Amino acid sequence: MAMPYSLTADGYEIQFGTNHMGHALLTKLLLPTLDATAKLPGADVRIINVASEGHRGAPWGQGIIFDQATLEKRHTFVRYGQSKLANILFTRELSRRYPDIISVAVHPGVIITDLYASVSDWGWFFSWMLVPWKFFAPYLPLHFGDATGGALNQTWAAAGAKREDLENGQYYTPVGHKGSPSARARDDGLAKKLWEWTEGEFKKKDSKLVKTKVSMYLQDPVGVSNWEDLRRLGVDKDAPGRS
Repeated sequence: MAMPYSLTADGYEIQFGTNHMGHALLTKLLLPTLDATAKLPGADVRIINVASEGHRGAPWGQGIIFDQATLEKRHTFVRYGQSKLANILFTRELSRRYPDIISVAVHPGVIITDLYASVSDWGWFFSWMLVPWKFFAPYLPLHFGDATGGALNQTWAAAGAKREDLENGQYYTPVGHKGSPSARARDDGLAKKLWEWTEGEFKKKDSKLVKTKVSMYLQDPVGVSNWEDLRRLGVDKDAPGRS
């Protein structure tokens, strides 16, 4: 959390790449199975995304800055806020596109753990404030004294709450309270835009991966076992002349 600016191997700001792109890709890969299961009689399929009240720190006005290089100029907390806003927006759009699946975002609360290890990089004031904050944290609203407390809200959403008690696409604060996220987090237009942009990024990466597999196939047909991506490009594994 609140890490110095850097990029993932795929070129995304480290917090946005980790908190949004990685989670979105995992969800995308699981969706066919989740959606099919959700249509079965008596099914109760849920997707719980861990967001944060820190989403309120996202870029003012824009909410999401898609140009990853531009984010270098923003404070680390702003970048973190954007990644958490993306969690809520993604959940909102996910619930709209897949209504048979219960998708909710949760704020786990504030827990002073190693998540704050980078606090010394923020300056002496934040390092100094962390000492009394740790002491008073267990007594403050939405704060917990340890990681066990910090797991309560997502556990409630995943297994404690009845399906009918959850509102699809909603944001919940500890424990089990319907939250009031920022106006940007309730922006359906921005949620749709983020979803479509994310899908576009996946398609670009997928295309690059497919081209890599084709190259591998041309060099070593026996070594490539997943033909589905190759078929999409019209490559025939039984075609003659491959070497």
